[in-house]
Amino acid sequence: SSSSSNDNRNNNHQHTSQNSNNAARTLFAVFEGTLDNAPTRREMVEGFRGADDCVLQATPTKMTQENDTHSAQAHAMEATMRATLARMRQALFCLCPRGKTPGTRRLWTALAEGCIPVVLSDNLVLPFARAADLGAAVVRIPEAQAAQAAQLLRALPPEQVAGKQRAVEAVRPWFLYHMDSNGVQHDAFAAILIELAVRVAYIRGDAGQEEEQKQEQKQEQEEEKDNDDEGREDRANG
Repeated sequence: SSSSSNDNRNNNHQHTSQNSNNAARTLFAVFEGTLDNAPTRREMVEGFRGADDCVLQATPTKMTQENDTHSAQAHAMEATMRATLARMRQALFCLCPRGKTPGTRRLWTALAEGCIPVVLSDNLVLPFARAADLGAAVVRIPEAQAAQAAQLLRALPPEQVAGKQRAVEAVRPWFLYHMDSNGVQHDAFAAILIELAVRVAYIRGDAGQEEEQKQEQKQEQEEEKDNDDEGREDRANG
């Protein structure tokens, strides 16, 4: 209804006025990609139907690997990508629903463009947990509530949205590659190294525990063998 539409726009203005970094974000939410390859996406799109401050649309050009960078297809893909990124930079929320698999690259793209990621993927494990508090930056909506995603986002308190924006800015460097330091203390390469170090330590820890258990078992077997040998000697002497 007209009243509902006005209320939604007013709510959106309240969100955008909370943070000066969001002043240029004139769109409430965006999603561009395949719309019908998963129930979660179809239900999400239906829930946003009629929202004039949102852009949810199928990508006009299929984003595939193109070997010939000068072909018409390659130029079309580049133009599509640039337009999509521009809209993400204008949006408050970037919708990141699952497709055929739980993972979605839109999570990284949203963070790179300073947009609050809205994850609709129950089994997606957020990365770099030891380096960045990504959970503070994203909004998670259960897949079962995909049809209500628009309502749930509209209902978020402005102070919570502003907090998410600050968290996005805080974790954003961890998901970008910086070619020079320029005062940046961490980036995606550092986050990957942290994850690898933790996993290597974990693997070594498991290997060390296994080796220790093997040594203990070997020692117990040797002690049992010694006890058996002593028992046979006692019986022989007796």
